Amino acid sequence: MPVPADARERPFSCPLSLPIKCPDLLALSALVGIILAFFYKTVFLRQPISKISYLSVWDTLFSQQGCDVTRLVDPSGILLQIPFFYLVANLWRAGQLPLWNPYSGCGSPLAGDIESTVLSPVRLLFALSPAMQFYNLLLVFQVILAAVFTFALARELGLSRLASIFASLTFALCPYILFYLELLLGTSYCLFPLVFWLFVRLARKHSVANSFAAGAAAALSIVSGHPEAAFWGIIFSATLMSALTIAGIWQSFFLKDFLRALFLAGLSAFCLSAPVLLPFLEYLANSDCYKFGGGGSAYIPWQALAYSLIQPGFGGASAYPGVVAALMLPLAGFAADRRVRCLMIVAGLAFLITTQFGPLRWLFVHWPLSALITIYAAPVFLLLVSLIAGFGLEEFIKLPDQGGWRKWLSLATWAAVIVVAPVLLRTLKVPLGQFDYDAAVGHLTVSYSSCRWTAGLLAVLLTFLFLKLRFRLLREWILPVACIALGIVSQGLAGKDSLPVEPRFDYRAQEPLPFLQASGQRVLATGNHIFRPNTNVVFGIQDLRCHKSLFPRRYLNFMQAAGGQLDRFDQHFDGTFNSLLDLASVRYILSLLPVQGSKDLAQSCLGASRLSADGLAAAEGLRLQEALWRYDPENRAIQGKLCWRLSHSIKKKYSFCLVLLDGSKRTVWYGDQYPLCLESKDEAISGSLAREFAVPIPVGIAPGRELFLALEIFDWDRGSFVVPIYKGPDGKDIMTLLGSLKIRVADLSKTAHFKLLQEFPNHLRIYENTQALPQSYVVHKVRRAHSAEEALRLIRDPSFNPHKEVVLEEGDCKLADSEEVLCAQSGAQATELRRQGPSAVQLKVRTLSPGVAILTDTFYPGWQATLDGKGVPILSANYLYRAVRVPAGEHIIEYRYVPFSFWLGIMLAGCCATIWIGLRGGPEKMSR
Repeated sequence: MPVPADARERPFSCPLSLPIKCPDLLALSALVGIILAFFYKTVFLRQPISKISYLSVWDTLFSQQGCDVTRLVDPSGILLQIPFFYLVANLWRAGQLPLWNPYSGCGSPLAGDIESTVLSPVRLLFALSPAMQFYNLLLVFQVILAAVFTFALARELGLSRLASIFASLTFALCPYILFYLELLLGTSYCLFPLVFWLFVRLARKHSVANSFAAGAAAALSIVSGHPEAAFWGIIFSATLMSALTIAGIWQSFFLKDFLRALFLAGLSAFCLSAPVLLPFLEYLANSDCYKFGGGGSAYIPWQALAYSLIQPGFGGASAYPGVVAALMLPLAGFAADRRVRCLMIVAGLAFLITTQFGPLRWLFVHWPLSALITIYAAPVFLLLVSLIAGFGLEEFIKLPDQGGWRKWLSLATWAAVIVVAPVLLRTLKVPLGQFDYDAAVGHLTVSYSSCRWTAGLLAVLLTFLFLKLRFRLLREWILPVACIALGIVSQGLAGKDSLPVEPRFDYRAQEPLPFLQASGQRVLATGNHIFRPNTNVVFGIQDLRCHKSLFPRRYLNFMQAAGGQLDRFDQHFDGTFNSLLDLASVRYILSLLPVQGSKDLAQSCLGASRLSADGLAAAEGLRLQEALWRYDPENRAIQGKLCWRLSHSIKKKYSFCLVLLDGSKRTVWYGDQYPLCLESKDEAISGSLAREFAVPIPVGIAPGRELFLALEIFDWDRGSFVVPIYKGPDGKDIMTLLGSLKIRVADLSKTAHFKLLQEFPNHLRIYENTQALPQSYVVHKVRRAHSAEEALRLIRDPSFNPHKEVVLEEGDCKLADSEEVLCAQSGAQATELRRQGPSAVQLKVRTLSPGVAILTDTFYPGWQATLDGKGVPILSANYLYRAVRVPAGEHIIEYRYVPFSFWLGIMLAGCCATIWIGLRGGPEKMSR
């Protein structure tokens, strides 16, 4: 079968050739130079573009960094991406394999959490200099990778150098790509062109070398980025390879050769990514995730994606290729090239998947497709659109010499659509809000300013075309260079908020972080704006909370039982804790408010009511029936409870907050607003609402001073306070006084569950949990549980004493009775814990009687234990943790994390690489 004429290699002397016969290396140098110039403030002036500075607004610990402006942003880029950059880099620098994360929760697999990308080359580069300045440079480096690989892909498809540069910049500088650059998705998106390029090479020639190269690129995308994003990149690159092969672009189609090449590529991808893929699959089998519940997959409405092709409707997060690329799209349809047809077909499929068009939406509602987020396929569509625009640019340059009336009509019509469509939508008052798809992106809007500069850039571009057509004054290369320049300007204007210059930020180790780091104890912060989850891994501090989408099995159930409030990614705690935090070895609490144990809650409201017998009529349909509180001098806090009565017919939105005033009635402390609404079913039936509160007494207030506790009730509909009783110093009615107190010296002889250690100038407090169990200890009594649910119930039983007994599940303890007393008299005992790295723990145990040595680290497959050098089984203890039985005497227990899945993956990757090296000397072309 002869090779088609349109598949021949395009000569360098085509109309879009550079003025000299320079190699592709020179074109790549120019491409990299353009990107460096685009980010010159970051590269040369060291201005950060990372959104990490928003942490200073979200987190009280870093509030002194001074970032005053926040934008809509996915918090995972700050709470998941950057902290794990530091964690993995620090482990590599310490010469330790990043297999286990001992800092998040009670420990979790690190290599198995594929979003940690422990083998990513970008993470390895960060290990050279783990600092925010270098991290910002790595963001620019990712954009360069996207551009360089897109250039290689475009050249492989036959585009000229200038058209390839145009397509490369169109994709790499797309606002959508830049907006998500700081997420793991961004790393995946930047590697999409590499995967497509090597799969296109495989379509050109079905050889072993090309199959291995395509598989290696697919494996790199898996180990370096988000697994779902990598999935879509691999699927669509294989689809494009299939389309080019079946169309017979470069060689005759033989099904056997095609399937063999695809199989070898897939096998290589699996083997080379096995060191992280197999632990990830193991983690999936031993984890909980919000995606397991099904539901609906996220997608972009097709109207929003289609509109984004012509206007940046989502601002700096728009899937906008630029005004020049948008103008070139219809012209690509006139290219007599089957490669363009293949690109259009695959781009159409990517559009349908990304938007879940028509019946596809019904498919992606059902499990397991509901776990696939199709919005992650949007960059595939943008990459293909950029390549199609490159072919359209070639047709655009031919217009003065080879243009027909159809091309001119198509160009004029599409230019009119680009300019008029936004104005028409605004005039018709189309409800654009219904086309939103991501809360972090914002609302779809029509901006007249973007319409004006779009029209202006189109006018400039058409002026260049007119000069070329009418006067023949332009050289062959000036028009494409003008298109490249105008494309950069249009994307720069649209994406000015994608990666804007941000305030400088670094992780300053200010108090109490050095204290917590040196203590080696597990901590917990209350609320949602103190020591945000995962920030702890930067400092090597153990935090019971973590921010991610995949959690070790039972962890979420334990956190909820401990009083945590769960969402898809985080766990939040208020100021009241139960005994499960003692069981989790949480030694220190960070809080802006006083904390207390749940057992102390009933005793905290011992003061008399400060209201009249029938309460206080706060507003229409709202009555404060009772206000009980007491002063705790030891913890310098007021603990109390407000009992409300809400009418079922109430429609207004109210909230309340507590205020502390000094003797001059000036504010000493001002609390957060708490909404007044009937949340639970019982509350809705009775109309009664009880809310506990806690007010800290600032440490700087000396004993003997009189303070007043006041209440504010705010009407959000009216925008004002309601039922004021007290006039402030400025004469305004603002508050309701609940009572007064005098500061007195604390009774230090009292033993509190949570003891106030220190208060810092920003009112942040650190409490010590005096009843927290150590991270390793020995008990001598065993309770038996027949299931995980029973184990959780037993550790929550008030009669359970974790200092003396442990709950083991039936498969571990194998007892005939429900309880077993290993020794009635436990005698003296002691344990010494030493962490020898993230994947090794040593316990020195000394006990006078047999017992169970408990380690409050997560029970997870892959951990091995030895007792005095001999292997022993690890028991699942207290629902979440692990333990080992020990006889009387002095013993050394060693835990080591040796995941079989990881080392099996290493073996598969090594075998694959060895086979490939061995075959390099043999014939590359596979026989048919």
